[in-house]
Amino acid sequence: MKNILFSAILLTLSFSVFSSTNNQVTAEISKKDVLSKLSKEDLVNILVEKENDHSYAKRQHQKLFSTIGFGANYLGSENTVEAGAFLKSNTLISLKYHNLKLSNSYYEDSSKKSYAISLNLKQFTGNSFYLKPTIALVKKYYTGIKTNIFASTSTRIDASSSKIMAGVAIGNQWQYDNFTIGCDWIGLATKIKTIENTKPENTFLIDDINLNLSALNFYIGITF
Repeated sequence: MKNILFSAILLTLSFSVFSSTNNQVTAEISKKDVLSKLSKEDLVNILVEKENDHSYAKRQHQKLFSTIGFGANYLGSENTVEAGAFLKSNTLISLKYHNLKLSNSYYEDSSKKSYAISLNLKQFTGNSFYLKPTIALVKKYYTGIKTNIFASTSTRIDASSSKIMAGVAIGNQWQYDNFTIGCDWIGLATKIKTIENTKPENTFLIDDINLNLSALNFYIGITF
């Protein structure tokens, strides 16, 4: 009788272990089937967004966007208006108008507005972090009287400049349904071509610097 009872207990334990192992194997096979059906891009997105997929998930349903913003660069400050489209949930393209306010108002022509128009490609590498290469046409106007205290001479400055610049910025953008907010934390651009420069000879303007450092360019907008 004891032998029969002992055998029954062993048989029950063996069945339980077999059932548990079989369930684990079935679960692993199911996971492999699901993973095999995902594309490489899907797998990357899952790995990148697994900690916090809020903004990423919200971007998936958006097509177009528009923002307004303000910020600073080495020339002074700027206000911006932007419109663009979602090429993918992690890739945005936009056209932005920059109303520039030069840092040295003594040389700024108040009757003419300095501006820039930029084409931007924003690539998200995480839930909200992005890398943004850009190319821009920059137009600036200057006027005023430049006095040389050592030579006791004054020079009237009426100048304008046009150039094409290319650069890159990094930032974060958060998505809340149809509302978005973000910031280009820092960016660096360099001149790649001078189209026009009418400044007098032997006159230095801050625009002669070929590098443009920008920082803390905040913006808010809508998406749809």
